[in-house]
Amino acid sequence: MIFSLNDLFLSKTFIEAMSEAMIVVDQQGLIQIANYHAGELFGYSADEMIGISIENLIPISQRQRHQELRKEFILAPRARSMNLGKDFVSLRKDGSSFFADIALNPVETKTGPIVIASVRDITARVTARELLAEKIAQLEILHQIGISIASSRDVGDLLQFIVRQATGLLGAMSCSALMPDWETGELIFMASVDDLIGVRIPQGKGVVSRVLKAGQAEFVVDVSQDADYFPEIDLKTGVKTHSYLVVPLSTDGKTIGVLTAINKKEGTFTQEDCDLYAMLANYAAISIEKERLYEQIHDHAEDLNRRIAQRTTALRASEAALKERNLELNRLFRASETLFFSGVPVVDEIGQIIVKTVLDVFGHSNCSLWMLHNDDQELEHIAGLGPFAAEISAADVRLEANHFAAAIRLGKSIRLPDVQHVPEYIPRWKDVDSELVIPLKIGKRIIGILDIQSEQRDAFNVNDERLLSIFVERAALILENARLFKEAQWLATTDSLTKINNRRRFFELGRIEIERARRYQHPISAIMIDIDHFKQINDTYGHALGDQVLYELAQGCRENIREFDIIGRYGGEEFSVLLPTTDLAEALATAERLRQWAVAQVFANLTETETVSVTISLGVAELSADISDLAVLLDRADSALYTAKQAGRNCVRANS
Repeated sequence: MIFSLNDLFLSKTFIEAMSEAMIVVDQQGLIQIANYHAGELFGYSADEMIGISIENLIPISQRQRHQELRKEFILAPRARSMNLGKDFVSLRKDGSSFFADIALNPVETKTGPIVIASVRDITARVTARELLAEKIAQLEILHQIGISIASSRDVGDLLQFIVRQATGLLGAMSCSALMPDWETGELIFMASVDDLIGVRIPQGKGVVSRVLKAGQAEFVVDVSQDADYFPEIDLKTGVKTHSYLVVPLSTDGKTIGVLTAINKKEGTFTQEDCDLYAMLANYAAISIEKERLYEQIHDHAEDLNRRIAQRTTALRASEAALKERNLELNRLFRASETLFFSGVPVVDEIGQIIVKTVLDVFGHSNCSLWMLHNDDQELEHIAGLGPFAAEISAADVRLEANHFAAAIRLGKSIRLPDVQHVPEYIPRWKDVDSELVIPLKIGKRIIGILDIQSEQRDAFNVNDERLLSIFVERAALILENARLFKEAQWLATTDSLTKINNRRRFFELGRIEIERARRYQHPISAIMIDIDHFKQINDTYGHALGDQVLYELAQGCRENIREFDIIGRYGGEEFSVLLPTTDLAEALATAERLRQWAVAQVFANLTETETVSVTISLGVAELSADISDLAVLLDRADSALYTAKQAGRNCVRANS
């Protein structure tokens, strides 16, 4: 149907009523109609926009690109997104810019073609995407630091590596690590991006001394105004410090040093920077503790060899036994080295290496490893070897009145020479005669136990207990590193607010499913979900309740889809769902089920009578031959979502 331009001007009332920014552009690129929302978005009155060139709304740097896109559109006019999925910038009257999503609809009139365009400000979405990329980069660097801890034996080198990485992570001018000289009370620079290694700060001087004493992190907006300001460091580096961040290095309940970060601008550090630096400090403390334990085992081995040498003459009759014991100690030492530098990042695999090493060295009947979980209320069997390992792994071990509970409560080893005379002994383990239980500790915190059993009575002596306790100290550190690695992996793939896949992980899993669907000719569909009027919820009830709505909606959607379906947070209040082996009709049914669930759900009870409910709009698309990849499939679903929004929200629409 061919419209006259007058017909379109008669539609101005309709365009003005639209809830989004709408403009009508003629063939020469001049604006003929603009609604109130367009004027508000671009900083003009609606009348001011009439007759100006569309190029006035485009930054100079992007005008050539915009002109090329217009030419393409004129050659093949059809309803579509002008920026073709790329970030596109628009210009306001005051010269400020914003990221825009522009949808174009061509209309043929008697005087020539015109274009009806809707414009959305997507700056928040682009900013969120950039922030997510920054968080992922941070986690990757933390992962590299964790690997360095597992492979480094030199504390100085590792501290230098950490302060270099921290400088980039925090966007700081400089970072340093300081440790005290316990004899003089001075703080010494052990690592620094600046030329400060070896420089000493007198006892009690500077913010660093205050943090060392209190054991609490601090960030100072302008350190020159602080009562404990120590200006000599600024004089030495030639840099005027303003912002100052200091976090303690703590191990075994004691503060052993500090990490610092400085900037020239006031107030450039945040609580998030403080938390990130505290995590790096924890890594550094683990490394220092690792070296301390290594030296402890090494010193103990040297001490034992020295004692053997001193008593050789008097104990010639025991020479063979002592020699065998020394070999046994060396085997344990080598096994500890192999365990520590094996690089295995999985808790279960590390547990299996630990129990196998214990049985290889001491030759007893059975060994099992248990770790505390559920807020330290239960024990979980991690690994076990021996003739009755299966019986033990299947046992219901509760932290009640038994030898496991005693070892955890007391924080020390328990030796049972004859378990048959222990009333609280676990009765099902009938093949055990003697047992040694050693707690796994990180500082004063107990994370589990190592249980060694024998079919012989009184099979363990004091020396067994001492050597195994040293080995278990190191094993606990390895297990803790593995747990931290697993946590870092979880953070890198999971959205921290909603606890579902983040955008990066969703795309990784989604690409695999797309390839599988093409290979086996199976249908696959995608759903895009958006919370209706979410900004109004944040503005009315606050962001805390808004976050609660996001979390509960994500969890509810996950519970209402199949286990092998993939759900992820696409950004802001948008979620994406991928449905393998599902055609468009089935996907529409799933989307409608999710919509109905959301309508029936009460997300918060403010008072006895006032509740918070939301509705969602959903767009559905099925993979077809003309869809090249996952991004295009999601774009189709997003277009359908946009149609659902235009249709009044709280509905499902399919891409056609």
